[in-house]
Amino acid sequence: MRLDPAPPAAYTGPMPAKPSRSGRAAALCAVALLGAAGLALAARPEERVVARVGGEALTTAELERMLARVPPYQLRSFGKNDDEIRHEFLDRAVVRDRLFAQAATEAKLGERADVRERILGVLRSALIAQERTQYERSATMGEAEIAAFYESHRSDYVRTQRLKLARIVLGTAKDAQELIASLGKDSSEKHWGELCRARSLDKATAIKGGNLGFVAEDGSTAQKGVRVNPALYRAALGVEDGQVVPEPVPDGGDFAVVRRRGTMKAVTRRLEDEREGIRRILQQQKFDQRLRELVDNLRRERGVQSTPQLVDTLAVDAQGDIAPMRRPGALERRHPSAGPARPAGEPGQMR
Repeated sequence: MRLDPAPPAAYTGPMPAKPSRSGRAAALCAVALLGAAGLALAARPEERVVARVGGEALTTAELERMLARVPPYQLRSFGKNDDEIRHEFLDRAVVRDRLFAQAATEAKLGERADVRERILGVLRSALIAQERTQYERSATMGEAEIAAFYESHRSDYVRTQRLKLARIVLGTAKDAQELIASLGKDSSEKHWGELCRARSLDKATAIKGGNLGFVAEDGSTAQKGVRVNPALYRAALGVEDGQVVPEPVPDGGDFAVVRRRGTMKAVTRRLEDEREGIRRILQQQKFDQRLRELVDNLRRERGVQSTPQLVDTLAVDAQGDIAPMRRPGALERRHPSAGPARPAGEPGQMR
């Protein structure tokens, strides 16, 4: 939305009478003055002042930037046409905000701790945005670097089928077969969980219903370094999700009753399809490193001093709530537990 005035329409009326010599001189002076003013306005349109609030000037360029940041549906609330929108936005939004800001400054609200924190947040965001803009102008990302990232994270892009398994571990094949028969009568998750907690020899998983998570063909699981017998996976291939393998599966020196709880299908995401996503990941990683280096440089330039002893006096609980600061050496205040009910009767009758 432009704020520059529309050019005047061509003059089509009768031509004026020929002026006198003195009139021509005066006209030339006026034209010279108007021409100089016009050239000044045309040379620097961004410096045209559209309003002054308490001595603070607001230029057309500033107003244009503000208008550009407002969504069209919000601009429509300021008027029915472009001209009305421009003037109402200036008066009801821009001038109003400048008046509030100047009044807040005079009231020294900027000295309040909560206001300072918000100002610091705005400054921090502005600096990070500036750093990101400068980084994006100079950042380069080679195809070799993208391909290397893809290969080093191949497991994220090429994944074989995985089965979500649960097992109940028993000492003999007979016990396992009897438990499978019991599950044939009631295969509900509730019954499975009860049997698992009561009878499974693998106590680490018994409390979780024998859940092993998603297991790959080689026995690897989602938990780093945790593997199970690949025979469990092969046995579960013969049943559908939710079903129990009909035969006990030898598992070390024991026997496992295996349940297939779900399936994660194989996924193959090609480098050609993931190139832009990888580029963004690498750019973000490099930008994060740039910010860390910036922080290190600022620390060295400005110096940072802290008092760890005072930081240690702040208590933060598991929910992230911060308790009031304790004085060093002060004992923790304990609330006495509720005692017995007050005795009934008149004061003179109490013992």
